[in-house]
Amino acid sequence: MYKNGEEQTVILDNYVPCLADGEPCFSKANGNELWVLLLEKAWAKLHGSYERIIGGQAHLTLRDLTGAPSFEFETTDPEAFSRILEGEHLNYAMAAGINPLDSNQAQKIKDLGLVTEHSYGLISAAEVTDKNGKIVKLVQMRNPWGNFEW
Repeated sequence: MYKNGEEQTVILDNYVPCLADGEPCFSKANGNELWVLLLEKAWAKLHGSYERIIGGQAHLTLRDLTGAPSFEFETTDPEAFSRILEGEHLNYAMAAGINPLDSNQAQKIKDLGLVTEHSYGLISAAEVTDKNGKIVKLVQMRNPWGNFEW
């Protein structure tokens, strides 16, 4: 892991914070994979606590975890989807988040089953042509916190 541009060694124990029912408090694994929980724990330890990483910016997290350069951009940028497609083509690690501008926008996002101020893994992106010949922009996202939305 990296912090302030310097490689850091993080030593972990074998405990993960869980709810009373035994479910992990934060990230959820995909099946029986454990790496997501361990990686999140290492990142929290690097920053001092889980509380200090909640609501963090995904691009900074990716930078800390990989040491690779990172950046963010707003989807209001006219080139946003082109940049996402470029990242897809170059096999970049990508994430997406939603920060509503007002309460009306926040409600529309909630009605779609999404959570604001939450990071999603951006798995894939594509442009397809529907049956009417209209180009549709699609993204496939993963919710790292598991099963409380969608």
